[in-house]
Amino acid sequence: MDQKILSLAAEKTADKLQEFLQTLREGDLTNLLQNQAVKGKVAGALLRAIFKGSPCSEEAGTLRRRKIYTCCIQLVESGDLQKEIASEIIGLLMLEAHHFPGPLLVELANEFISAVREGSLVNGKSLELLPIILTALATKKENLAYGKGVLSGEECKKQLINTLCSGRWDQQYVIQLTSMFKDVPLTAEEVEFVVEKALSMFSKMNLQEIPPLVYQLLVLSSKGSRKSVLEGIIAFFSALDKQHNEEQSGDELLDVVTVPSGELRHVEGTIILHIVFAIKLDYELGRELVKHLKVGQQGDSNNNLSPFSIALLLSVTRIQRFQDQVLDLLKTSVVKSFKDLQLLQGSKFLQNLVPHRSYVSTMILEVVKNSVHSWDHVTQGLVELGFILMDSYGPKKVLDGKTIETSPSLSRMPNQHACKLGANILLETFKIHEMIRQEILEQVLNRVVTRASSPISHFLDLLSNIVMYAPLVLQSCSSKVTEAFDYLSFLPLRTVQRLLKAVQVSLQIPK
Repeated sequence: MDQKILSLAAEKTADKLQEFLQTLREGDLTNLLQNQAVKGKVAGALLRAIFKGSPCSEEAGTLRRRKIYTCCIQLVESGDLQKEIASEIIGLLMLEAHHFPGPLLVELANEFISAVREGSLVNGKSLELLPIILTALATKKENLAYGKGVLSGEECKKQLINTLCSGRWDQQYVIQLTSMFKDVPLTAEEVEFVVEKALSMFSKMNLQEIPPLVYQLLVLSSKGSRKSVLEGIIAFFSALDKQHNEEQSGDELLDVVTVPSGELRHVEGTIILHIVFAIKLDYELGRELVKHLKVGQQGDSNNNLSPFSIALLLSVTRIQRFQDQVLDLLKTSVVKSFKDLQLLQGSKFLQNLVPHRSYVSTMILEVVKNSVHSWDHVTQGLVELGFILMDSYGPKKVLDGKTIETSPSLSRMPNQHACKLGANILLETFKIHEMIRQEILEQVLNRVVTRASSPISHFLDLLSNIVMYAPLVLQSCSSKVTEAFDYLSFLPLRTVQRLLKAVQVSLQIPK
C-alpha cells in the first residue's frame, strides 16, 4: 500500500492519489504510517504523500489531515521512533500547520494544552509544534467558534495562552514551555501571562534548573515585561538568601532546608552572568534594572537591596554604559544607610519601631565573602566601589590645614563610616582574590604618592593592613614601591614615617 501511495504522489496531479486515499478505511493510513515510522522506513516521504492527497479545500481531506496530524503527535510522544525519524516528522508537521483551517488549529492547540495541564506528555518533543500552531492561528482572519462565543484568530490565541498559563505545568517541561513562546508573536499582556507563570514555577523547581529558565525568561523579555522579569528574579533570590542566612545563623527552625552555600552561590553567579549578558544585548533591560533599584532607594534602600541585587549591580559595572550610574547608586545607598543608622542610634523610639534591619554595608561585605565562589565578575566592581567610597568620604582638610581624623566611636559621621566600609571592602577583596591584589596595592600606592597634600591616613592604614596580611605582596609590584620611594623627599615627614612603618614588615626594617 505504501508503494502505491508513493507512486501516485510522484504524478503531476494529485487526483488519483486523492481517489485512492478515499477508498482506504479509517485506520488503514494511521496503522501504515505507524508501522513505517517505527521500522525507520520512508515515513517522511509517506507523510508528504498523504498530505498532498489530503487538500484542505475538501472536508474529507481536512479530516484526514487532522487524524494523521494527531497520529504523528502521538508517535513522536511515544518515544518509539528513532531520533532522526521523529525530527523529520516534526519538521513536516511544522510546514503543514499553516494550511490547516482555523477551527482545526483551535482543536490541535486545545489538545496540547490539555496534555500539558493533565501531565500526559511522555517526552515533550511534540511541544515544538505548539508555537507554530499558535502563530498560524493568529494569522486567521475569519471568526472562529471558541467556548460559547465567536473570536478572531488573534483573540483565540490570547485565550489559549491564558488557559495554558493558568493551568498546571509539569516541572520537567517548564523550561521548554517558556522557551517556545519566543517563537510566538505576543502582545504585552500575553508576555505578562507567560512571565508570571514561569516566575511562579521557581519555587517548585530544583535549584540547578533555574538558570536555564532564567535564560529563557531573559530572551522572552525582549518582547516586553522586562521589569516583571527582573523583579521576579531579584525577589526570589533575595528571599532565598534571607532564608539561607537564617538557617546558617540558627535563629529559627525552618521546615524547608535550603541547599548548601556553595551550590546556591554558584547558581546565583550563573544567573548574574545570564542577566549581564542579556543587558549587553538589550540596554533597555539594564535601564529597567537601574530604574527599579533607584525607585526602591527613595524608600528604604535597606529593604530594597539585597546581597544578590548588589552582586548583580556590581557585575553590571563591567558594562561601560551603566558603570557610573550603578556606582553612584551604590555610593548613595551606602551613605543613606549610615544616615539611617545614625538616626536609629539617637532615637530609642525608632529602635523599638524598627528592631531588625539589614544594612547595605553588611550586604556589601557579604557579597565580598560570597565572591569566593568563582564570582570573578563582581571583583572589579568591588574594587571600584571601595576606592570611590574612600576617595569621596575620606578625612578632609579644614581651613587651618588640619585634618578631620576618623573617630573610633560609634557616633562617627556617616561619611566616616562610608570611608571605613570602602577600606574593608578593599581589604577583604584583597584577602580573597589573589588576581586583583596587585591592582589594589598599586592604586593605594598611587594615592599615597599623588595626594601628599591631602589627608591620606586612611590609605596608609589600608596599606598597613594589606602588608600585615600578605608581607610578600610588595615583591609582586616592587617597581611601584621603588617609584613611591623615589618621591619620599617630596612627601610630608608624617606621611613618610607612616609609609615606612606600613611597609616595614615586608622590608624587614627593625622597629
